[in-house]
Amino acid sequence: MHKESFEIMRYIVDTYLDKNKKLEILDVGSYDVNGSYKSLFQNPNWSYCGLDIVEGPNVDIVSKGLYDFGLDKQFDVVISGNCLEHVEAPWKWIQEVHQIVKKGGLVCIITPFSVPEHRYPIDCWRILPDGYRYLLEKESDFTILETRFNISKARYKFRNKKLTNRFAPKWLRKYYFKKVNIDDVFVVATKN
Repeated sequence: MHKESFEIMRYIVDTYLDKNKKLEILDVGSYDVNGSYKSLFQNPNWSYCGLDIVEGPNVDIVSKGLYDFGLDKQFDVVISGNCLEHVEAPWKWIQEVHQIVKKGGLVCIITPFSVPEHRYPIDCWRILPDGYRYLLEKESDFTILETRFNISKARYKFRNKKLTNRFAPKWLRKYYFKKVNIDDVFVVATKN
């Protein structure tokens, strides 16, 4: 996970979730590759559970399949970050998500947009807000509350570790730095 994705999820938690309400939260694609959202859901009223297709860090439930999670219960909130771009058939995936969200429940999905191919184990999609509208409103039965392209601030990393001047002029950055910011697209929706 990258810091921009974490900050978007923090915004979603602060904007859409009631800290005084009991909520059961499912994180689809929760395997902790390089960070997780779990710390954002440490609230005594909330119950957080991670689901992924393989066992590993931050995985409480191993999914029965890609398009059949094998769950017999529904959740108040389903979140998923940095997962959907790795799903071959997102229209099937969103139908399974629809099955596990309570009526009136919330779905929050974040996908990176401006990242190079990153197979884990495959990399299939970059989705824009219009794509989310189609996926959630036409392929399932959600009402979009918010979807947008989140453009992050530019950050730079040295290409050559011997260089350490962080106040380098713009022309120098072109040759000795690489841009590492990641732009994301996210959607927040409620189940009809």
